[in-house]
Amino acid sequence: MRIANLKYLWNHNKSMSITKYPPEGIITPMKINKDFEYIILWMLYNNDHCTWSEFKSKPVNISPATLSKYLNILKRNGYIEQEKKGEYRITSEGRKQYTELQIKDSLESSLNYPPEVITRTREYDHWILWMLYNNAYCKWSDFLEPPLSINQSSLSKNLNILLDKDFAEKENREYRITRDGETEYFKMLKSYDLDRQSILDEECKRVCVITDKVSMFFDEYKIDDDEIRYRFLNMILRLDYTKFESTLSDELDFDKILLFLSINHPDNYPDYITAKNFALDYDIKLTTLEFFIDKIVEEKNYAIKFFELKVDDKITYYVQAEERLERILSVIIEDYIRKFTYLSKFQKQEGAQNSPPDINQLLDDVIKDICSDLFHEDLKPSLRKFLVEYIEHLAYKFETEKNLINHTDKIKGIAFQNVFEVIQSFGTSETASTVNKPVDNESYYFLHNRIFDTLDIIYFSKIDFIRMVEFKKAYFSKNTEFLGMMEKKLAKGHLSKVNDLLKDNLKNLNDVELMILKDLTLTYNGELEESLELTNEIIEKYPNEYVGYLFQSITYFLMGRFKDALSVVDLGLNMSFNILLISQKTQVLINYDHDKAQELIDKIFQDYPDNFALNRTKFLVGMTDCCTKIYDEPFKLINSLIDSNPDDSELSIMKAILYTVNHKYKEAKDWIKQTVEFNLLKGNPRVDTAAYLILSFSYVARGKFEKALDIVNKVKFHYPNHPLSHIITGLVHGFNIVYNFDKSKINKELFKKEFQKAKSMEQSEKKLSRYYQLESYILNETDGFDEAIKAIDKAIELSPEHFDIYSTKTHIYLTYNDKQDEVLALYDELFEKFPQNDKEIRHMKSFSYYALGEIEEGVKLLREGIKVYPEAIVMLNNLSVFLGGLGKFDEALEVIERAIEIEPRDANLFDSYGEILMFAEKYEAAIEKFHQALEMNPTGWFAFHTFLKLSKCYKALGMEDKAITCYEKAKVLIQKVLPGKRKMYLDQLDENIEELNKVHI
Repeated sequence: MRIANLKYLWNHNKSMSITKYPPEGIITPMKINKDFEYIILWMLYNNDHCTWSEFKSKPVNISPATLSKYLNILKRNGYIEQEKKGEYRITSEGRKQYTELQIKDSLESSLNYPPEVITRTREYDHWILWMLYNNAYCKWSDFLEPPLSINQSSLSKNLNILLDKDFAEKENREYRITRDGETEYFKMLKSYDLDRQSILDEECKRVCVITDKVSMFFDEYKIDDDEIRYRFLNMILRLDYTKFESTLSDELDFDKILLFLSINHPDNYPDYITAKNFALDYDIKLTTLEFFIDKIVEEKNYAIKFFELKVDDKITYYVQAEERLERILSVIIEDYIRKFTYLSKFQKQEGAQNSPPDINQLLDDVIKDICSDLFHEDLKPSLRKFLVEYIEHLAYKFETEKNLINHTDKIKGIAFQNVFEVIQSFGTSETASTVNKPVDNESYYFLHNRIFDTLDIIYFSKIDFIRMVEFKKAYFSKNTEFLGMMEKKLAKGHLSKVNDLLKDNLKNLNDVELMILKDLTLTYNGELEESLELTNEIIEKYPNEYVGYLFQSITYFLMGRFKDALSVVDLGLNMSFNILLISQKTQVLINYDHDKAQELIDKIFQDYPDNFALNRTKFLVGMTDCCTKIYDEPFKLINSLIDSNPDDSELSIMKAILYTVNHKYKEAKDWIKQTVEFNLLKGNPRVDTAAYLILSFSYVARGKFEKALDIVNKVKFHYPNHPLSHIITGLVHGFNIVYNFDKSKINKELFKKEFQKAKSMEQSEKKLSRYYQLESYILNETDGFDEAIKAIDKAIELSPEHFDIYSTKTHIYLTYNDKQDEVLALYDELFEKFPQNDKEIRHMKSFSYYALGEIEEGVKLLREGIKVYPEAIVMLNNLSVFLGGLGKFDEALEVIERAIEIEPRDANLFDSYGEILMFAEKYEAAIEKFHQALEMNPTGWFAFHTFLKLSKCYKALGMEDKAITCYEKAKVLIQKVLPGKRKMYLDQLDENIEELNKVHI
């Protein structure tokens, strides 16, 4: 209160004085253009307030147009505020900006240049960094002219490198250093022969800049511990708030987040403050705190790195890279690593009788050493896991370090790499396999990827169609800009703003434009029956226009009524041929008759190879076929589409989904992190929710449950009212129940509650059916047959024309031995209901015959099917295995070789080839085929089965060590198969397992 009163008195006295104007040198500078921003800020800084007329008066004489322009710019930037009409005041941000402009003005005529110790080398990026740090800004010519005289080519190359790394920024042809650049500048200084005092003086200059602000922060929150203060200063000097400004609007919250990291440091053990208590004590939202802690610690694109020392589920301490504790730890570990490496080499030369040093002993020695000085004794158990990951980090750091220029550095890199390899082989690392690293590290857990079908961006929606050039030209040639505004609001879910926009512009719209926009709002409100009525009206009024048929077909599609969607789109095509109608028809057929979708798109594509809609649709046809075929074309198509449309973020999401359905989960995760920027203030729900689903799915598939939980927290923070937020939560917790990733976090009620929330929010019956489908898949593993069947029957009720959902029902039946007769009856029903899926039904039914032991019936069914579908790989594969099981080896080999000739890239065919040879007791030849299958696809769904069969072959050849190794590998992989599906395959191998158990496994 005293400060406020003093400020009032100071301002009051100031306001009584005569208006002050800038000196002549500022009003009429020697340069051509006046700096109006500086003039206005000068007046407001040196007066309590200024009026419009004072800016127009002599001696400044700013014209009304120019004055209006710059006042608006300054207001938008938050530098000034208007309290009364025609009266302006400077803000605190404006004072900072004025000070910067003042410094810039004073430095403009003279530049500081780097000392000789830096210019002695040709490290031009160092010269440039020095210049940018020690001057307010620099221009291109400043580097070209003496005394630097950098040639244009080198200057361009090095400036671009600094700009790309965010060490510098360019605005109005002026180059300035960024916060990250300042951090890099101090790293650079340490590589030169400068005295420590000079470097410290430079760093102190930066501290002085923020002293007032930080002092007020420390005083307000009573931060008096010097160690916490020092850690906070260290962070705030290196982490740039502007990197977070787009998603974190309050800089004070940013400071609080850094304070949380500063407090929770191992030096403070056993003291600790939980995120929940910190949020209450320091008045910050818990979700905000958790979200940004995770962002700062996990993401790699910030100036500093943190290591997490996890004590338990509730307590995590944070160690900042390059701080005192981390540097000392690095030196200690380096010494032990050298010792370990030297002794390993020495003992190896001494002879085999000496056992090599034990990696576990190395860890014990390091922990004992560091717990005497650096860490509290109670942290020993937590440090073991921490050290393994930290050593891996150092190994990677030295492996990739570019400046390992001297002998010592090279030895250091080799030593760390050797220990890293030993750590992997001993299995102490999370990334190391329990049996063999590639098998465990690259294999994935079986999930259910049909949930991606619910994403808004998968199929062309009404929003997607109105974005297209041909649509705008046909229906909004005079209102293209308005349509763009509507589309952006709809895409972001701002329905109230859409309605307001529509009301305000009714008089500017013709009849068909108005009906199109009304239908868009009905569709995105989930009022699909009303949409059908309105699109009927459009068709009746404008029978020769394609838009009514297109929009009505999409509405039927969202309702899961595929036959109606096809009928209406065919009606439109009969009236007039249209590419957008072809795209819509194709995406309906993808769900109803995939082969016809492929035929249609291939036929039309020949005539319109450059059309965006057709290229995008052709990609979708290929992507949805990737689940059953080896198919390269979708990757070529999506890369081509992205190259042609680099600003289309939805295409990037589609590429990530393609990676996912091809089980390339790490690539999917990396691609999302590379291309998607989550912005809380400029949310894009179509893109963001899809990206979050891909990330969570990828992490679960790779067994990284904690990382998947992090995504759950982010999506619930970012989109708490979106159905996919709850689906993601339900999916992650559901598969935790199935695979038991973390027993302590199994929560069946939460899994069910989240699915229920999502279902209550979803308005599209097609999407809703997918929610029930995924839920049934999980329920079959958690709650059993009855609950799973209830859920899948509900999915069928919602989308009765979707064959894929019936496939899930057959999957549920197949996991129960006592349900095989019922599933055979279901197949007969499917033959009648889905004649277009005859090939798939025959394949599934043949498997049921095999499971029942009725192999002859299966062979008969497959022979009949192959007459109709002579190149059906799945039927040829099954027939070959069935014939092998019956002892008809020659015919079986003939069939499998025919299948391989048709599709030589399918690794599963080579596994089947090996299985036939195994049946024929040709074990060595079988082993060769099994290894060929694993080399082609080491993470294939069949891999666990292949290793089990390999173990049987090796056992038959008397090679017990290899038999045991293969069986152990199979045990690792088998844990990643759904328990129900696992049982379905293992029932056929009971005898094999019993035999192997006799080999002392």
